Amino acid sequence: MIANKFKIGDKVRIRKDLKSNTRYGGVRFVSSMERYRERQMIICKITSQNWYELETGDCWIWTSEMFEVRKITDWKKEIGE
Repeated sequence: MIANKFKIGDKVRIRKDLKSNTRYGGVRFVSSMERYRERQMIICKITSQNWYELETGDCWIWTSEMFEVRKITDWKKEIGE
């Protein structure tokens, strides 16, 4: 079993450069997901395929390739810690 990069409760930011109808880690990013670009979301579920469900109110599946990778210090600067 492959370990997940993230866990339930983690905050992630959706990449701004995702392109519609493109697959990222086996999941297609579609146009109705575009409104979440650059938004910070919380992981609420991890599927058996190691994909993620976010607290969006929608039933979209996300992959770690769809999230920004940032240093912890960058996040802390953004939230003022």
